[in-house]
Amino acid sequence: MAASWLTPAEAAAMMKVSVRTLRRKIQRGEVAARTSDNGRQEVRVDTMAANGGQVAVNESHLATINTGLANRLADHADMEIARFEQTCRRVEHDLTRSRRIGAMGWVLVFVLLAGGIGAAWKGARILAQAESQAETARVRAETLQADLSIARTEKDAVRVSLATINDALQEQTAATRDKSAEVRILRAELARNRATAGQATWIRQVLGAFYQAGQVTTQPASAKPLRAEEY
Repeated sequence: MAASWLTPAEAAAMMKVSVRTLRRKIQRGEVAARTSDNGRQEVRVDTMAANGGQVAVNESHLATINTGLANRLADHADMEIARFEQTCRRVEHDLTRSRRIGAMGWVLVFVLLAGGIGAAWKGARILAQAESQAETARVRAETLQADLSIARTEKDAVRVSLATINDALQEQTAATRDKSAEVRILRAELARNRATAGQATWIRQVLGAFYQAGQVTTQPASAKPLRAEEY
C-alpha cells in the first residue's frame, strides 16, 4: 500500500481524529513519525486505507459547516429577541414613570388651584405633556411588541430550517456510508480477481514447462520444441 509523510494536522484530518489523539498514538508507537530536515514533525499515513473514508470526511466537514451556519442564524435571532425584550422593559419603565409624573401633575393642579388660575393652567399643561408622553410610550411599546412577535416567528422558522438541514445531513451521511461500503466490497473483489489471475498465470507457466519437458523427451533432437505461448 502507498504511504505518505504528512504534517500532524493533515494526518489527523485524513485519519478522522484530533491532533491530540494522533500525538498520543505516536507516543504509544501506533503511528510512525519522523523529523524532517527542516525540523518539522511528519507522520506516516497509509493513503490507500485513508482514501476509503475520504468521502465521509468531506461530507462530515460539509455537515459541520451547514450546522454551524444554522446555529449562528438561531443565535442571531435569540440576540435580536433579547434586544427587543430589553427595549420593551425600558419602554414599560418609561411608561410607568410618565404615569407617575401624570399623577403628580394632577396633585400639582389641585395644589396650584389654591394659588390661582394661572398656576392651574400651568399645571394642566404639564399634565397634558405627561399624558402625551405616556401615549407616545404606549404606542412605542405596542410597536416593539409587534416587532418582538415577528422576531419570534422568524426564530421558529430558523429552528424549522435547522431541523430540515439536520435531516438532510443525516441522509447524506447514510448515503456516504453506503458508498464507502460499496468501495470496500469492490476493492475486495479486485483483490480476489488479481489473486485468481496470478494463480491462472502460474498454472499456465507450470503446464507449459511440463509440455516442453514432454516434447524434449518424445521428439527427436532435431525437432524444435514448442514454446509455452504455442501451448
